[in-house]
Amino acid sequence: FTATMTITNSGATPVTGWVLEFTLDRDITNLWNGVIVSRVGNRYRVSSPNGWNHIVPANGGVSFGFQGATGNVASAPPRDLVLNGVA
Repeated sequence: FTATMTITNSGATPVTGWVLEFTLDRDITNLWNGVIVSRVGNRYRVSSPNGWNHIVPANGGVSFGFQGATGNVASAPPRDLVLNGVA
């Protein structure tokens, strides 16, 4: 399966650098526009690369995508999301 996650910033100030943590009951086999920093069990920590996807613009968003080996993300979507330490 493939999936896309979008981080949306509804604020007036850009967010420089992002780290998104989430639980996903699937194995991510490939990821683009982000970097898997760590994985403990089913808990992933994905960070912005040091390129164009590094800044979440004010009133905008950035996306990253991934492929999984089994199942589909619709039946078990990411949960317990934490962005830059905030749930």
